[in-house]
Amino acid sequence: MVYCLKMIYFLVASLVVRSWAQSVVQQDSGTNVASTSVVKSPCWLVAQTDFSEQLSQYLGERAKLIEMRLHLDGHPTDMLHDVLKDVYNPYQWIRSTSRQGRSLLMLGDDYRYKSLSTLSIGVASLDVNVTDQPIRCIRGRSQEETLTIIRESFFRDFHDPTDGKKGTFGLEDHMCNIQIINNLGDAEFRYRCCQTITAANVSCHDLLQDQWVTFLLALIIIIKILVVLYSPLFVPDSLYRLKYVAGQYIYHVPDPPLTLKVVVTTDPDQFGEMNQHKTVRLSRLKNMEYFKTMVSNPPWIPDKIYQVHIQDVKLSVKARRLLDSATVPVSCMTILYNNLLRCRIRRLEVWRKIGQVLICKLLSLASLSCPGLSSC
Repeated sequence: MVYCLKMIYFLVASLVVRSWAQSVVQQDSGTNVASTSVVKSPCWLVAQTDFSEQLSQYLGERAKLIEMRLHLDGHPTDMLHDVLKDVYNPYQWIRSTSRQGRSLLMLGDDYRYKSLSTLSIGVASLDVNVTDQPIRCIRGRSQEETLTIIRESFFRDFHDPTDGKKGTFGLEDHMCNIQIINNLGDAEFRYRCCQTITAANVSCHDLLQDQWVTFLLALIIIIKILVVLYSPLFVPDSLYRLKYVAGQYIYHVPDPPLTLKVVVTTDPDQFGEMNQHKTVRLSRLKNMEYFKTMVSNPPWIPDKIYQVHIQDVKLSVKARRLLDSATVPVSCMTILYNNLLRCRIRRLEVWRKIGQVLICKLLSLASLSCPGLSSC
């Protein structure tokens, strides 16, 4: 049950992230790290599949993030790992079409699963098979040259630059990859997002958490603690309590103990009609086995008065009628349910008097009297 509540929470939190990121992140947080092209000889990548059609479809659906998986035909599957040593998973690239999409990259990958895939709404995936032109021109390049070739190919939607076709990259579009930063000997993973400023100028910056995202993550941690500590109080009793099974309630009689005078007889008429209401047949004591056994067996003598001192009374009642010490018997929902849905509001004395006054006022306007309503 706690896990279900946490899932509900992350579902709500993910919706907050999506709306909040769009409204409050007015400016990307990051550090400017790159700006110009460094390719010495012509080289580009060309898509071998219907990449343009699939990309246009996702853009038409207003996808915030498009995750792209590169497949370099004619090259070893780990070639980019050997060349791009400062890039984590160099075959994985992400196209962001808005600030909202880039703000989602600031969250950890675990939030996508904890939010029941709500954070995956507006996120598309795409496999891209590409070849380099001229053939194998990408081999022997430096890390910066290889990154520039890949990014510029994404900016052109993997079209041949000699065809003169323009890509679909807009002012808000960014191509992002995960960069490995050496932070005083420790590896730090950051999303590096680049956009085109001019045809030969590319601006890149690392995404950093801003104050709003930091506040949201701190709020998530606080709510996690509250969910773990107080989630049992949010679960309705009907989900874990047997409402109609008999439960035992022990009533402790305050001092002095309750004293009963008991007579066992086979002729109850001898005590007269005045005591008929005090007569109980043993057959009616089917749920009081201890008391029934006590009065039925010796040394009890028939027609003799005995005094029984009672300190505790054990009652067998329905479990739904028993209240725990931490349970409040009256709540706002109970009041609304009883008064509105079950129409118990008409039993309240104050509303009865108000109704009488209103009826008298209406009758007085019609020049009629209301003799039966003394409150008027």
